[in-house]
Amino acid sequence: MKAKVLSAITAFIIVSATMGTRAEELSVNEDKGISISLGADVVSSYVWRGSLLDGASVQPAISLDVAGLSVGMWGSTSLTSFANWSNSYKELDLYVSYAIKGFSVTLTDYFCATENDMYFRGWGDVHILEGTVGYDFSECFNFPLSVAWNTNFVNDDYSTYIHIGYDFAIKGVDMSAGVGVTPWKGVYASDFNVTDISLRATKTFSLKNFEPAIWVEGIFAPAANDAFLVVGFSF
Repeated sequence: MKAKVLSAITAFIIVSATMGTRAEELSVNEDKGISISLGADVVSSYVWRGSLLDGASVQPAISLDVAGLSVGMWGSTSLTSFANWSNSYKELDLYVSYAIKGFSVTLTDYFCATENDMYFRGWGDVHILEGTVGYDFSECFNFPLSVAWNTNFVNDDYSTYIHIGYDFAIKGVDMSAGVGVTPWKGVYASDFNVTDISLRATKTFSLKNFEPAIWVEGIFAPAANDAFLVVGFSF
């Protein structure tokens, strides 16, 4: 019940305030450091932490950012299940995050379901709360390395995912390499394992005030004994 109330409060804050994706930023009040970011990705397949969750999908996002505090919504809707829409995968994630001097803490409510699942009445089956603590070394040390520890603590037995990422550029193309591991038994693997090893290349195009991008990501997933090559368009 406490988790359900917490999720409802999180949803209320985000909806009232606004009403991991490339976003077009709209300035609301520059003097007070308030901004709204919105955007969307269209992907050939939805691969998350080394697991294939869905086929081709559209993934919109919106967030309100105020002096290090960010509240937002991120979603994914299948583009490949029109023949069986009632059983198609959908996701709506609500989050609250705060960052300062490279450190960040985030609370995320994951709603992962099908069209038949109910957002409020099916809370115990389709919602998972996750806490994240991260540090970005580029903020204070000018070194493009980031680390994040993510643990589910409601409706899951503390499944944990740890990610290390390194950003660089080659001839005008932004590159990002990453490694993800899970330290113990959970939804990612039956024990300690490497969940994903990835390399993404992103090319951004400047069109006046609009910067669309195309990216390609190769993902090897040792824990799932699988591999993926994904292309995405960000708007």
